Amino acid sequence: MSTNQETPHYDAKIFDGAVIVHSLHKGEATTFSEYSHQVFLPWLKRQLENCNRIDIVWDTYKLDSLKEATREKRGKGKLKKVTPLTRMPVNFSSFLRNSRNKEGLFTLLTAEVASSEFPDGKEIYITAGNSVVVKGTNRVMQNSNHEEADTRMCLHVQDAVQKGVLNIVVSTVDTDVVLILLGIFCHLRRQNPIFQLWVEFGKGKTLRYYHINSLFDQVGEEVARSMPFFHAFTGCDTTSQFGGKGKKSAWKAWKALPQATTAFTAPSQHPFSTFDAHSDEFKLLERFVCVLYDSTTQLVEVNDLRQELFSQGKNVRMMHALPPTKASLEQHINRSIYQASIWLTSLDSIQAVPSPDNFGWAKLEDIWKPVWTTLSEAASSCRELIKCGCKALPLCSKKCICKNTQLKCTSLCACRGNC
Repeated sequence: MSTNQETPHYDAKIFDGAVIVHSLHKGEATTFSEYSHQVFLPWLKRQLENCNRIDIVWDTYKLDSLKEATREKRGKGKLKKVTPLTRMPVNFSSFLRNSRNKEGLFTLLTAEVASSEFPDGKEIYITAGNSVVVKGTNRVMQNSNHEEADTRMCLHVQDAVQKGVLNIVVSTVDTDVVLILLGIFCHLRRQNPIFQLWVEFGKGKTLRYYHINSLFDQVGEEVARSMPFFHAFTGCDTTSQFGGKGKKSAWKAWKALPQATTAFTAPSQHPFSTFDAHSDEFKLLERFVCVLYDSTTQLVEVNDLRQELFSQGKNVRMMHALPPTKASLEQHINRSIYQASIWLTSLDSIQAVPSPDNFGWAKLEDIWKPVWTTLSEAASSCRELIKCGCKALPLCSKKCICKNTQLKCTSLCACRGNC
């Protein structure tokens, strides 16, 4: 892995804006105006001392989105109107858990940057909704409909490359960004073969610099283009992880089954195209999952492997440790394709993202929820295995299990179903 702790030379640095806000202490600021002038703007001017261009990319917040559903799981702070004279919240972390609060703060900080003066020769690009506010140059950037800063930062990398910047650092704390940049790096390199790209990852003692050029050369173009889908398929913010199987296990399975690369690269060639259960790509991924759960198995279908592991007494008491059913795997693949396709089209300023409802998601109470499987529940499909011990005839007692669960008695019941 091409990483080091030494800061590389760079001409432009691109920041995930939300990470900045979370990391900057509010100090003695009592209002948002004071926070802007005493904390945020001084920080920005210090960053300009080390390079000629700074980009700050904010997330946008769309109510009807998968990302918003993910944020809901993390809790929600109390809504607070953000104006220059609004007093800073006592609990800033709780304030930032509310998407509307962050949106208001980001808007205020962008407006402060737009009205401030900066040293000559320094360029600042800061997002404002779908547009970009540019300071220090008359060169503009295209509008964008990206929701996440993770993908929009890639657009800013591309813009810097197209404007002749040779050394770029992207600052983040999200692993997704490293893998997204790897997945699209072949397209960026074609625009300028000699530019150098680093990802500044983490903070403090965990700070590392990943040299994307070296990582790309190390794994090769095909594997690099596979990384976004591989990451989504093996678990990320919007897709689940296989039970008890982390990234290391998945990487080993990929090494043992290199043919899976064909399936992992497919979304980079045809974004938002699902795999048919009979397609070669689906079969490769199904075989990959079999190897992930049992490296010695020769089985190619997950249902067969589930049966074998169960019958051998393995994981009998931990059903979650068995591989998913074929029906469940199909939904998971669709969700992974959807997320990976968003990442892999991050160099498109306007992304044509379809509705999630054809990709393993369903809207329940205005929130997108995963469709785990299209099979009926075991309780519904195996009712004949339920039985009661009632002996009172002709009707079962009021304590009858079948009656209380609104099920009919079967031939397995003590009443033989004659009640």
